[in-house]
Amino acid sequence: MFYWRKDIFEKCKINEPMFLEDISIAAAAIKSCDPSIGPWAARGLRGAVPYALTAFINNQGGSYATPDGKPGLSQPNTLKGLILYSTLLKDYGPPGALNHTFTQVVELLGQGKIAMTHESSNEFANIMRFPNRAQDLGVKVLPPGRETNISKPVSIGWTVTISSNSQKKSAAWYFLQWSTSREVQSKLVQFGVAPPRASVFQGPEFANWVSEMPIRKSWVNSLTEIGKTGTGVYQSPTERVPEARDLIGTAVQQIIQGGNPAEVAKTTDEALSKLQ
Repeated sequence: MFYWRKDIFEKCKINEPMFLEDISIAAAAIKSCDPSIGPWAARGLRGAVPYALTAFINNQGGSYATPDGKPGLSQPNTLKGLILYSTLLKDYGPPGALNHTFTQVVELLGQGKIAMTHESSNEFANIMRFPNRAQDLGVKVLPPGRETNISKPVSIGWTVTISSNSQKKSAAWYFLQWSTSREVQSKLVQFGVAPPRASVFQGPEFANWVSEMPIRKSWVNSLTEIGKTGTGVYQSPTERVPEARDLIGTAVQQIIQGGNPAEVAKTTDEALSKLQ
């Protein structure tokens, strides 16, 4: 999701970003208007980068894979997304950004030190624990590309399973039934956990919780949109996912550190092809 400080945008007379490319324009304006606040923050730690990077690539009309299934960071539209993400961190990101994952980004946003970020919907409850954020933040799905009008966020979820090696399968099954029950899911709503059960998501407990703050309604609307338009693909086609994530994240780091984007993408594609 895209989080932005509405109060800073208002103070600096900046329009809410409606397209992906507007984020860079807003970042430059914020940097000029109020140098005391960081315009942007996002994941820079290599293994964590692809989760946030992917929507930038998708919304620019790119893809991690070529039409014949090969690694495709070098494709023109994919490269656009790669460059935009890297440039935002390079020109407007906080010190130490290459070591940041969601924990550092959430802290910066929560403490009021940055004006914009693209971070997980799952972090909404953690951000809302900070004073004033419920009043001054806006939240929505990352804006679409201006030329493509594509909005294709990452949509993944956490799951629970019983190991085939478990010696307590019956007890584990009872626990799963309890933890995923409507009763427990309805209680978790009070802690800002989006319920996977439709009966809870559409139920009175969730509706009451959402009605308490306008920003919660924006969050719910965004969740609904992500569920309809999102994708679970966030790296090049391979079963060696952690290695692929590291390679893609390293590409972003190299561009931020001054590497030629086209050359970096080409070299990364060659490395990714060896994971097939």
